Amino acid sequence: MAGSKFDELALQYVLAIDQPAEAAAAAEAATLIQSSSNNRILVGQWVSSINRWISPDAGSGDRMDEGSGLDQDLISRAKALDFLASTLEVLNRDALRADQVKLLAAFFGSLFSSDHRAGVAASAKALKQLTQMKAFQPALASDIIGNVSKLGDDFKLQAPATRLELFELFNGFFADPSVVKDLSTRHGEGSEFMTGLLALCRSERDPKNLLIWFSILQIFLRSFSPSKEMLEATFKAFSAYFPISLRASTTPSGITADDLKRAVRACFSADYRLAGLTIPFLIGKLDQGDAVTVAVKVDILQTLEACLSQYEEPQQSVVPYMDQVWNSLKYEVRNGEVADTVEATLKTIAALTRRLDDGNLRAFFTSAWRDLGDDLANPSYAAQAGRLLVAISGASIRSFDLAASQSMSLIQSTIKNSKTSSHQQDLVIVLNSLLLVRTHLDYGDRDRIELSSDALFGDTLFTDIYQRLWEEFVNDDTTGAEKNGLLQKLMEGMATLVGQRASNDQTKRLCSDQTCVLILGQLAKPAIVCPLTDTALLGSASTPATQDALQDSAASSLTRAIPQFPEGFQQVLLIFLSTVKSVLDSQTVTADLSVNIQVAAATLSDIVCSDTASESTTSATSRALTYALLQGLSKVLSIPAQSAPEKQQLVSAFIASIHLNVTKSLQTLVKRSGSETQTPPITKEWFSQYQNAVADSIASPNLRNADAVPTAESVAGPVSTFTQLLAFYLLVVRELYISFTCTGQVSTEDASPGSVGLSTAVLEFTTNDQEVCLHHLGLLASSVVRSLSQEEQVALSLDKGAFVLFHDNSTTGPVAGTFSPRDKFRTVPLTMGVLQGLHPAAIDDQLLVSALENVLHHLLSPNPDFSLTTRAALDNVLTILSNKHQPKGAERSAKRLEIQDSIIKSYEQIVQTEPATKGDPLWQVRAFSSILQYLAGDVTRFQGNPAENKLLQHICEHAPRDERYGDAFAKCFGILVSPKQCLSSENHVIRKRLSEQWIYHQAVQPYYSECLLPPKASEAGEKPSVPRAARARAAAVFAVLQHLKYEHYGADAAQIVRIVVSRLSALGPGQEVDSCLAVLNTILDKEPSALKEHLGPLIRGVTQVYRESIELARSGARRGQNDRSFHSNRKHALTFLCRAATVYETSHVLPHRQSLLRPLSMACGDPVREIRRIALATRQAWEALN
Repeated sequence: MAGSKFDELALQYVLAIDQPAEAAAAAEAATLIQSSSNNRILVGQWVSSINRWISPDAGSGDRMDEGSGLDQDLISRAKALDFLASTLEVLNRDALRADQVKLLAAFFGSLFSSDHRAGVAASAKALKQLTQMKAFQPALASDIIGNVSKLGDDFKLQAPATRLELFELFNGFFADPSVVKDLSTRHGEGSEFMTGLLALCRSERDPKNLLIWFSILQIFLRSFSPSKEMLEATFKAFSAYFPISLRASTTPSGITADDLKRAVRACFSADYRLAGLTIPFLIGKLDQGDAVTVAVKVDILQTLEACLSQYEEPQQSVVPYMDQVWNSLKYEVRNGEVADTVEATLKTIAALTRRLDDGNLRAFFTSAWRDLGDDLANPSYAAQAGRLLVAISGASIRSFDLAASQSMSLIQSTIKNSKTSSHQQDLVIVLNSLLLVRTHLDYGDRDRIELSSDALFGDTLFTDIYQRLWEEFVNDDTTGAEKNGLLQKLMEGMATLVGQRASNDQTKRLCSDQTCVLILGQLAKPAIVCPLTDTALLGSASTPATQDALQDSAASSLTRAIPQFPEGFQQVLLIFLSTVKSVLDSQTVTADLSVNIQVAAATLSDIVCSDTASESTTSATSRALTYALLQGLSKVLSIPAQSAPEKQQLVSAFIASIHLNVTKSLQTLVKRSGSETQTPPITKEWFSQYQNAVADSIASPNLRNADAVPTAESVAGPVSTFTQLLAFYLLVVRELYISFTCTGQVSTEDASPGSVGLSTAVLEFTTNDQEVCLHHLGLLASSVVRSLSQEEQVALSLDKGAFVLFHDNSTTGPVAGTFSPRDKFRTVPLTMGVLQGLHPAAIDDQLLVSALENVLHHLLSPNPDFSLTTRAALDNVLTILSNKHQPKGAERSAKRLEIQDSIIKSYEQIVQTEPATKGDPLWQVRAFSSILQYLAGDVTRFQGNPAENKLLQHICEHAPRDERYGDAFAKCFGILVSPKQCLSSENHVIRKRLSEQWIYHQAVQPYYSECLLPPKASEAGEKPSVPRAARARAAAVFAVLQHLKYEHYGADAAQIVRIVVSRLSALGPGQEVDSCLAVLNTILDKEPSALKEHLGPLIRGVTQVYRESIELARSGARRGQNDRSFHSNRKHALTFLCRAATVYETSHVLPHRQSLLRPLSMACGDPVREIRRIALATRQAWEALN
């Protein structure tokens, strides 16, 4: 019964027309075999089930060759054999016994010699499955390889997939250690089994098959010990493919030419006994000259490098060929012009050098030096010889010591005697490279020993070469690219020289401290002194581009040198301070000095934050730089204002420089530590102890004593590096606040006793300069405060410090949460700086509410007594407090609504007042803007309950409709969502994820219909006018939309387009129409189809906007604050026209081409360069329409 069942399954498999049916038949056959504990008979019946297709009566090879193609018998026999193979594929690995595996292997192996056309694919598949059976014996591999090899020339006639099965079969044998052992024992050095394989696979061309074939050859060479004859035969097999290439059309499997190159390369470097064949072969290929392409030459060099690096027994495989390799490769560098080839050659030479022991290394270098010595002295070949020398010296510690000892004296003497700066530059580059190589030498884990070449890289090298050339060229009045290049290389070399350490003691520098200080002084001149004094290093012979290049090079060199010699940073800072002092004392202070100070300070800050500096070094150097800047600031403040009119700009420059240093150093430490959160946090007691120890040194900064100032850790206990530095910066902010302000009794009526005002030194400045200076100081405070954790901010009571500006108010002081009115509220930016950086929970709720009420009182009062700049600071404070006022709990929520009710009341009073004839005529608009500033902070952390948004609803509904101020109020609505620094995430604001989407649905979407109110009736003959309320509402809508993402309002794009079309001409030139055009351009970019039906009126309307804007700009009407918006009007109008010409099909825009060419020609003469550029592109786009 079982036999007939197998016959039935075999027939089912042969007749199947799809893969699932075939798989089902094979699986059922496997289940039958596995169902019996003694399956001897079942296996026989299973094999016999295909006899009807295998027997001689079923067809013969002779008969099949008579036709023009495969006949039905051939196809059936192939499928019958595949039935057996597919059954083996799903059969359990332990289902067959060893004798059964052997018989099946013999059966399928015999088919390779008797049934080339029908049996190969199935036999290959079946044998592959048999080798994975647990009962498979390694001894069978030799017979299988022999049977498969009988295919001979018919192998290449098989399909690539069939050959792949066989390659994977062979690869499995060679990857199995037991099979490798059996083959080695059975065949010995002769490895006869490989003879047939080499003949069988010699013509393979399929990329996927080749990868496996090369892998087989590599494993064979590494795992066997073939005879010399077999080595030569194997070498011929893979070298025939070298250099290998691949056409893209033949790589459906994703295999690349590089994959094949690496595979062949692995064969070349597989066994050191191949050296006698591979190295001469590769050198011969390389020496073919121009006949070899760059890609092939690089492949040859990389293959040679792999051989030299990986061959074992270098005495036999590398040493005999070192002279041959050198004599060939040196010309690739000496005469090489292609960077890739030269780079590959240098790597190969380094690989060769690395494999040589002491005696052979010395012999090799002696031979190479005969060429290198002559070339180094030759200006034409010095650079190439230097690269070869560096490649050799960088190979190992021994090679460096040998090369440096031999070459340094020649290089130095040649530099001294050379007559051309280009030759000197080439040799200085060689010296610099040797210094870099020495810096990165790998000493390994062995005990360090002092190298004989150490003495060559110390003070003497600096004095004889670098210092001499520096002084010679700096004092030379001539200029040129070669001279500038040499100076830059000298600076790079000097920076590297500072980092040279003794080979046996990495803590010992080879250069003395005096030399290192001298080097830093020389580097500081172009990097620090020249920018400060606004002079050129090379005098009048220098161009601005040259000076910039030298300054950048010097700054980069200092950045690399200081981490190697941190003690020298103080000397650089003293040079900075002495230069500033000399400029100030010279009575020739110019307006550029403040800019120059910031440039020099930025360079010093880059040095502090070098990637190579440790955390402790960064912390120490940043503190030193802060002391230097504080000392410079103190010097400037001591100068009488009349003797230095630019004093106030210099003060701002120093504060801005301190801010830059603070920001960059904290960011650097955070990046290295991975988090700002430090443990333990700063406490009030800890900070008080540190303050008592350090405050005096900050109040009276002296850089020379900076090292003696105790660290936070030594005074108050162990903390992280970041926390120490942050605490130091907070003390700096505190001291600056105290020195720039003062407290005391005042006579001003609205100033309470103890209120804080500006210090005498600041009051000497002009009002504008005071505001700039205090703004910079507030930004500095914000950067420091926001880096503190919420717990630390609470512990230090920074919310209260924000209002008293860190003055001691234990006896007298301002009322908590009030802003000092002294000096017309000009200390507000300082309060703003601290408040901006606080966490919401770090502000006392009562204090916050009091501050909110106080600032609202001042901002919403008519004609307040403070400048517009101060008002902007108060507006920012209002936004900050509004955002950080968390209405959690019934009491807080009620207080928030109470504040909003008072604002509504103030708003109603504002709109009922007449425009002022005295004082500020726009105070009502400014007060309304302040209300929007409050809402900007509030809506960012919106409350979903409508009852809690009374103020927003009232303002959105009534403000644009107001008869007296509606037009002016509408322009301000963008304040609700416009970007604000005080609401950035770094300032710990409360921002809900959907806040912008929410404000759109509250303040914009409900009022679209109001934008489209019908025109008012007019007298006969006059054009109906747009209602004022509709125009104002449209202006308010676009003012908000221009700051929102398209995704927020894209669903209503069609309705917005209708508003644009109907109201574009009604909006006033300037801010109103600008926001409308910005929204229009966004819709054009995101969804141009929404505009397609309205292209005609839009093009006419936009063109009219351009005409009106240019006329107003040229006539001088409404000049000043509106000039910029007029420029923006024209820019947006032309951008729309340019995009429209390219976005839409020609049939849609061509009707408007003729009417636009003349206006666009006129626009090409716009007075603003950027707009002329856009106009030209726009005209070209419309002219190209056909």
